[in-house]
Amino acid sequence: MLFVVAALLVLPFPAPAAVAPHGLLGVPPGVQVPVLDGAEGPVYVVEAYPRVLSARFPGLKVLAEWEGAALVAGPEGAIDSLAALGYEVRLVQQQELLPPVPQAAPQAAAGYDARVEWIMNQVVQSDLVAMLNGLTGETSVTIGGASQLIATRNSNRSECRLAEQYAFETMQAAGLPVEYQMHGLSWRNVIATLTGVSRPGRQILLTAHLDDMPGSTSPTAPGADDNGSGSVTVLRAAQIMAALPFEKTVRFICFTGEEQGLRGSLAYATRAAGLGDTIDAVVNLDMIAYESDGLDVLELHAGTTVAASGAIADAFMDVNTTYGLGLVPEKITAGSSNASDHASFWGRGYPAILAIEDLSDFTPLYHTTADRVSTLDQDYFTRFARAAVGTVATLAGPAWTVGVEQQEPAAFIALGPNPTSRGAALRLSLPAPADVRLDLFDLTGRRLRALDGGIRPAGVSEIRWDGLDATGNLASAGVVFYRASVGGRVFSGRLIVLR
Repeated sequence: MLFVVAALLVLPFPAPAAVAPHGLLGVPPGVQVPVLDGAEGPVYVVEAYPRVLSARFPGLKVLAEWEGAALVAGPEGAIDSLAALGYEVRLVQQQELLPPVPQAAPQAAAGYDARVEWIMNQVVQSDLVAMLNGLTGETSVTIGGASQLIATRNSNRSECRLAEQYAFETMQAAGLPVEYQMHGLSWRNVIATLTGVSRPGRQILLTAHLDDMPGSTSPTAPGADDNGSGSVTVLRAAQIMAALPFEKTVRFICFTGEEQGLRGSLAYATRAAGLGDTIDAVVNLDMIAYESDGLDVLELHAGTTVAASGAIADAFMDVNTTYGLGLVPEKITAGSSNASDHASFWGRGYPAILAIEDLSDFTPLYHTTADRVSTLDQDYFTRFARAAVGTVATLAGPAWTVGVEQQEPAAFIALGPNPTSRGAALRLSLPAPADVRLDLFDLTGRRLRALDGGIRPAGVSEIRWDGLDATGNLASAGVVFYRASVGGRVFSGRLIVLR
């Protein structure tokens, strides 16, 4: 997470560029800000954690100050040194030039949904921790077909390029189309897209920053909490949700350059606004795994800049309550932090929240080489990740249902685990008996296996696929398409097979 005296915002302003009449994001009303003409270099908001400024800024010019924060200008090289001291930095945005964005759809409480619960139950502690060990250099990972160790993820280090590639290949292996967005000093955002089936023009974003601190001179920066915890949740969510249909488009995004002023998210949000993207919700995860006081508190920063952001926080709290996760979420509006990637979306008029651990029980290892997996509360982390994934699934709208009769409850089907290396089970919850059949196909459309489940009774049951094709051989790695016929209705999707 980016914690600096106030958020450092970097603007290559055309000269002269007056401050917008409604002010700059992160600068309180009433603070006098001079005309920003670019003469002093990029402009940043810097915030301190705790909220006390404990140092001046060599080489930087202070343009304005307020409690716990400052607006400064100067060379970009000062950013890393500030972040290493525990400050949050954010690039300043020219809000008077922001294009209008399509209005977000209102979010409503959805109530219990067995499909959402099934998705959340695939978020397993052992999977999260194994992936986090790989992302933090505790274990090696396979990148580009070779064993690699990601010792640090500072955006200015070559190892961060490995982390970007790891994120890309992880989501690509799940069967999603993935792209890099270049920005900054050859840094790359990693973006995977799951296109919606009925409302693809409306988007739900699950985001986290992949980069970490300390600075580029440190050979190790594991960043387990900040922000490996958020990043692996995004990657695991992509793996789980990739083969499932949702009404709205879901994007899974790992940003870089967050510690250098929210650079990656600013580049993405600016592009989205320029394209006229309709983003209904951004759930940004930044540090979701440290808990030491046993209270299980988390914070949802919704701000006051974009009114619809509050509904995203409400949906998150509803998921926690509905599915009995036992967390204690606190919704924060006035006084919300601008010190993470959600702020880039607020600056473009998009609704977003920051989901973060309790800042009153904040990791003492922030921005140090000691921010390791062993310091985290793995149970708290897993429940936090489940809540985030459940929120995104709820907002996106699961689109696989079996309606037997209008007056009867909908049936539920799902094929998992997904991805799988050992076969899968077609799980059924039927309101009435139904004839069930499962067919599996390879990418060419050739039928791999046909499983006739016969008449299945009302209630919960499953049909298991052992991972073999019709000849008794293991199905090859890659994408397997499935078609489930349940009571005369047909459902299809993708299953990722790993070998």
